[in-house]
Amino acid sequence: MNRKSFFWAVPALFVVAFVSFSFFSKERRQAEYAIMRVYEPIDAKSELVLSYGNGKTERMDLKDLHTVNHEYNVDLITNTINRLSNEGFTLVSTAGSGAANRTSLVHVETYVFAKE
Repeated sequence: MNRKSFFWAVPALFVVAFVSFSFFSKERRQAEYAIMRVYEPIDAKSELVLSYGNGKTERMDLKDLHTVNHEYNVDLITNTINRLSNEGFTLVSTAGSGAANRTSLVHVETYVFAKE
């Protein structure tokens, strides 16, 4: 082996060894998820439901879906998102839906959080 080949082979072997060791030495953990769903119907109780899975669920009452209550409801939602962030969760997905007819209206928002 000439000197030039040796010069490149040794660092390459160290890199391969380091990457292999790093890959195989880490424990493989699956992400932990939390799902927050906000229900805001106009003709029933509004609430925030937070589930960590395995039966660990929290329910928080929101105020009725009315203009004067928007700030309170958004503040509670924001505080819950901030709490999850402080617990190490990251927001990975959101979805919202709504339905209405002449007598009712409902908003449902879903937030998915993950923690590695």
